[in-house]
Amino acid sequence: MTEIILVFRSSGAVIAGERKLLDAGVDVRVMAAPKGSGCGICLSINAAHLGKAKLLLGNDIQSIYRSDENGKELLPWVP
Repeated sequence: MTEIILVFRSSGAVIAGERKLLDAGVDVRVMAAPKGSGCGICLSINAAHLGKAKLLLGNDIQSIYRSDENGKELLPWVP
């Protein structure tokens, strides 16, 4: 499973995004953001739900990362 990390500019956007995703049936968790990015917290979802997340959250997302094959390192998302 590839983990996708959604980074936002504000913690309010993270909380609002979490609510929208949960209401849409997306399994999501709040976690610490990668160093030097966003507001300090972010959302983690399964890669299978990225399309739905982009539709629901659109421009609120500042940047997107993915986990490496071992789940140890975050890499910039390149579609």
